[in-house]
Amino acid sequence: MTEPWAIIVAAVLGLFFLAGVLHQLRLDRWWLVSRYDIFHLLPRYSFFAPNPGRHDTHVVYRDRIGGQDTPWCQLQPGYTDRRWRWIWNPNRYQRKAVSDLANALLQIERRNRESARVVLLSSSYISLLVWVMAQPSPGESHTHRQFAVVGSNGFGEARQLEVRFVSEVHRIRS
Repeated sequence: MTEPWAIIVAAVLGLFFLAGVLHQLRLDRWWLVSRYDIFHLLPRYSFFAPNPGRHDTHVVYRDRIGGQDTPWCQLQPGYTDRRWRWIWNPNRYQRKAVSDLANALLQIERRNRESARVVLLSSSYISLLVWVMAQPSPGESHTHRQFAVVGSNGFGEARQLEVRFVSEVHRIRS
């Protein structure tokens, strides 16, 4: 005879499986049930997303040397050789962090259009600022640094760039 706890576990797992399947179907009234999934345990797979990513997000920065701004440089969190990237790619976390921080910053800016100073105190702005300020400098005479979030769409000559956010100019301590 099967033990009662095994029946209970099988029933719970069976219900979880059924709920997962129903969650995928996005039925009209399913939200009445799924709103109780406060820990977001029900999976929702979207291998072919209805709104795939159409742009890349980049963080660029420049220095001010003798009152003149240098050209923009892209924040490069590091890249692994393509031959080994499939098995060993420790830099992907840094690239993902830069992308996530930049996207969070843009989202905070959209929500706080009327009070732009709130963005300067956000954790994403401060994190990006610290990361940018830690980049090596071109020389001893640079006094200020500024960063921007840029979106790119397309490849090669058809590539389009869009400046989405420009930070304030920050003084570099000597």
